Amino acid sequence: MDALTTLRSFASRLLWLALALLACSAITFAILDILPGDPARAMLGMNATDEALTALHAKLGLDRPPMMQYLAWLDDLAHLRLGTSMTYDIPVAQLLSGRLAITLPLAAGAMTIALSLGLPFGAIAARRRHRADGVMLDAAAQLLQSVPDFWLGIALVGIFALHWRFAPSGGFPGWAHPAAALGALVLPALALALPQAAVLMRVMRSALISIEPQDFIRSARARGLSPARIFLRHALPHALLPVLTIATMQISFLIGGAVVVETVFDLPGLGRMLFDAVGNHDLVVLRDLVLLVAAAITLLSMLAEWLATRLDPRGQPR
Repeated sequence: MDALTTLRSFASRLLWLALALLACSAITFAILDILPGDPARAMLGMNATDEALTALHAKLGLDRPPMMQYLAWLDDLAHLRLGTSMTYDIPVAQLLSGRLAITLPLAAGAMTIALSLGLPFGAIAARRRHRADGVMLDAAAQLLQSVPDFWLGIALVGIFALHWRFAPSGGFPGWAHPAAALGALVLPALALALPQAAVLMRVMRSALISIEPQDFIRSARARGLSPARIFLRHALPHALLPVLTIATMQISFLIGGAVVVETVFDLPGLGRMLFDAVGNHDLVVLRDLVLLVAAAITLLSMLAEWLATRLDPRGQPR
């Protein structure tokens, strides 16, 4: 019976994923279709002739009704075929492969830094919330949450790149030189991570404070368990549930922040690709990229929900 229930749950999640992506594809296509501007004119320039525009419209499939364009796009997606960039005349899959090699390590590094800072400092802020250092930690987290990514990136460049010369101010040398490549990602990762670390710290702090007066914590103290054991065995698993949920939601903020941060640091990653696609009115890249990002976020949300059920002590046998 448990196996059947698990199978049904998995099937329902896959169905929900398919419906969510279908809705996202329809919304994405509709929004991009009503945006002002003509991709063909953006490619050919303002002096393009009507004959050249008509020929390019036919080549790009823009002369077909919107519904036909949408169905053709869905057919390509169903067969795992990404389109060809209108701007570069290069398959989107080929563009993505090079850009992901920068954005994925950047996002992974930023999330690692955010978790490494947010969780321990959140625990410290909760434990010392009535002392001056705990109040200062909470105030610093609130300040970091309000700092824009681009300003933080510029500040990090001014301090660590121009003044202290600790890291390069921008550019990416390629993975042929791993040490230089990692060095080029340090400041961008910090610019992305610090506001997210502040969010995780405050979530962790609030979760631990709300758990402290619970009956199971008082029972653990009454049994004579040490504070460290109470924290690791009882408080931390409960506090990690909201933190895990927020951390998954932060993936979308990391991608959004990457658009700004990669522009500030001149990194040719996924965010810069999205920024250039908007400027060039490259509908093919925009549609495929937005849907791929939505699929990644949805899958990560499902993974986080599954992990939450595993981490929830209430669902574990005693």
